[in-house]
Amino acid sequence: MPGILGVISNRGGLSNEEDLRCMMASMHREDFYEHGVYGGDRLGVQLGWVSQKGSYSAGMPVVNGTKDVVLLFDGEHFSDGESGSGNGAGKSSGAAGASRLMDLYEQKGEKFFELLNGWFAGVLVDFRKNQVFLFNDRFGMRKVYYHEGDESFLFASEAKALLAVRPELREFDQVGLGQYLGCCCTLGERTLFKGISRLPAGARWSWSNAGSVSKKSYFEPKSWEQLPSLDPGTFYERFDDTFAKVLPRYFAADQLAMSLTAGLDTRLLMACLPSEPGTLPCFTFGGPSRETLDIRRAREVANVCGQPHQVIRLQEDFFRGFPELAADTIRISDGALDVCCSHDLYFNRLARQIAPVRMTGKFGSEIVRDRSMFKPSLLRHELVSHDLRGYVAGAVSELDEVRRGHPLTMSAFKELPWNEHGKLSIEQSQLTLRTPYMDNELVRLFYQAPAEVRSGNHAQLRLIQRRSPALAKILTNRGTAGVSNSFVSRCSQLFYYSLLKADYIYLYGMPSWMTRLTSRPPFSVFEKLFLGHQKFEHYRLWLKNQFASYVREMLLDSRTLGRSFFNRRFIEQIVEGHTVRGDNYFYEINKALTLELICRQLFESYPQVSARRLEPLIAS
Repeated sequence: MPGILGVISNRGGLSNEEDLRCMMASMHREDFYEHGVYGGDRLGVQLGWVSQKGSYSAGMPVVNGTKDVVLLFDGEHFSDGESGSGNGAGKSSGAAGASRLMDLYEQKGEKFFELLNGWFAGVLVDFRKNQVFLFNDRFGMRKVYYHEGDESFLFASEAKALLAVRPELREFDQVGLGQYLGCCCTLGERTLFKGISRLPAGARWSWSNAGSVSKKSYFEPKSWEQLPSLDPGTFYERFDDTFAKVLPRYFAADQLAMSLTAGLDTRLLMACLPSEPGTLPCFTFGGPSRETLDIRRAREVANVCGQPHQVIRLQEDFFRGFPELAADTIRISDGALDVCCSHDLYFNRLARQIAPVRMTGKFGSEIVRDRSMFKPSLLRHELVSHDLRGYVAGAVSELDEVRRGHPLTMSAFKELPWNEHGKLSIEQSQLTLRTPYMDNELVRLFYQAPAEVRSGNHAQLRLIQRRSPALAKILTNRGTAGVSNSFVSRCSQLFYYSLLKADYIYLYGMPSWMTRLTSRPPFSVFEKLFLGHQKFEHYRLWLKNQFASYVREMLLDSRTLGRSFFNRRFIEQIVEGHTVRGDNYFYEINKALTLELICRQLFESYPQVSARRLEPLIAS
């Protein structure tokens, strides 16, 4: 994905420039990316950026009038009502839009960091103070990877940029690998890679004359945890007012499309829509055959709102090109997204053709409702070596500790930035992704929500009913509609929830004896009757059928079987069992393919790049 990169060092000279060139070459992938560099020899910094053309972060750097403050900014800023920096990211893009940030810094000084609202990372060089600031958003949604060496501090928005210039980092961190296998992601500042860490959330790190670093934070969740709880009536009033204030900021863009689902999170956006009928393209992702409930309900919602709607489907080229898509997914996400999520890259490439800005209802469930999917993985530990199993068990115990404390802090500051990073990195590599649900004002308000409000759908349902009764009547994919709690409503919810669970169990959760049974007549008729109403990602079946030869070619290869962290006999067992006998080893094959591609794409694929090839990347 696009982002920032840099070297901070007393060393100086051509070595820093060469490091920056190689780092940038590893990040510069798409024709719609632009790039540039900035060098401040006086402070020992070499900085670079890669951005999507026309985005908020395009046209860096931003320089003040006296040319003694320089800002590189990756992401977007939406006015939080306190900064006086304008209304949202607005229709201005690039340096024109981000120039407001320089005005804000000039006015507020270091309080500037606290006033930023959105997902972002940045570097600010203030020659007046002889200081360099490296910072990110308060939730830590925009990642910055770093490596502290003896002579230099390297950082980048992608871990692969550091791997490109430091071969000694191209191996797994055992604790990080255990966390990834046991929790589906790494925790806190830990990464998969030895010697590479992530900038903590709300960081404001600073250097003076490339000397020692001051590692400070400009925000702590405790300040929100201490806010007084509101009574339900007062909270609902404030939620109505705050949502109406926040939403227009996120719809401000010249080319924006709505990623529409059947759920309440996008339904509320459509109910409060600031767009005129016929002006907002809507789309829904779908599988190659049957229409899901997501598609049918989303189409109804778009029709009620008078907005155009289309379905982006997995086509035959997805299946033909899966090996390349899988490799790209691992490389772009730094291994944070599994192989069996490669459809996300496919979909977002097509979504960019509709509009370069994608509005979503992401994370509404985690912020508005007390909902969490942050759980230990279902992976069989026999997949990996005995030594590594201890790290996996330790990670599961650590996750239990992480999940304690304030539930909203766990969701907003831990689960979402850690567990969702891989998917976000793929989406943000192709377009600008937005959601209003992590706006500073909105998240702060939900720290004051009564427990009974966050225990269900009450806040969203009430506001949808108030703004658009017609939308409230359309069932969600879980059978929810309106604010009714009648017997019929509860039965409807139970029926649709059962469909959802049946899809999940059939595709992923069934034991092997049952998958073998249901693949044969007469039980195979159930697949045609029930499969695909709720989910279209049929990877368990695809790994057995369309991708079987790919699975065998990758996992039975001598390189794979020779990896020290794999249990060779178990790898051979799951490949044979899944692709031939019809057993269910989905989770194990998914992780095995992902780890093998990390080795091949991130550890073993860094050929020397000539200066001639790199030169165009530096000519900014």
